[in-house]
Amino acid sequence: MEKKRFIKIDNIKKEIKRLGWPLLLFAFWLLYWGIKDGINTASILTGFLGLAAILAHFISKNLFGKYNWDVGEKLNEAWKYPIRSHAILAVGMLMARVFIYISVIISMALILNFLRGGFQ
Repeated sequence: MEKKRFIKIDNIKKEIKRLGWPLLLFAFWLLYWGIKDGINTASILTGFLGLAAILAHFISKNLFGKYNWDVGEKLNEAWKYPIRSHAILAVGMLMARVFIYISVIISMALILNFLRGGFQ
């Protein structure tokens, strides 16, 4: 019985070839800004996206909380038993949540840019 390795060298090589341009751009970014500033920028962006996701989650929960039904449950129900109205409503609510997430991220980016003195 052959022991499976979780990470194979061939898979890593394939992924590096597949991600060639993004890795090259990332390397130029680190060369230009430096490793310290590059990591600081990446951590700020990660925190920014995390905060935006948390805010969008709270906003969507407050907006859709009065309906008292789970979107995932309704989608599963519509998948098992083809009830068209439930599926359309569930997909519509999922799309509304996606638009809320996008609008929160865009508004946070605009506010952050404005507070840092952008658009001059």
